[in-house]
Amino acid sequence: MKELVGILEELRCQNVKTYIQSGNVVFKTNEKNISGLSDRLTAEINKRRGFASSVLVLRISELEKIVANNPFPEVQENPQTLHV
Repeated sequence: MKELVGILEELRCQNVKTYIQSGNVVFKTNEKNISGLSDRLTAEINKRRGFASSVLVLRISELEKIVANNPFPEVQENPQTLHV
């Protein structure tokens, strides 16, 4: 995860935070071309680690929409069991 943080910082991302060893990362960026950022991140991981990973970069508005459209409202009582 430390290497992943470094890659994102090299790609000018700020406030990079990871979640355990999951590969999930939250960060800020001024990048307008999110698809391009995803492609550059994929390429850098491939270059450093020798495999092409699937990288999905979502804007906060997209995550908010996912949460708002939760198809499992019954888990709101126990949210740690809900995964996006």
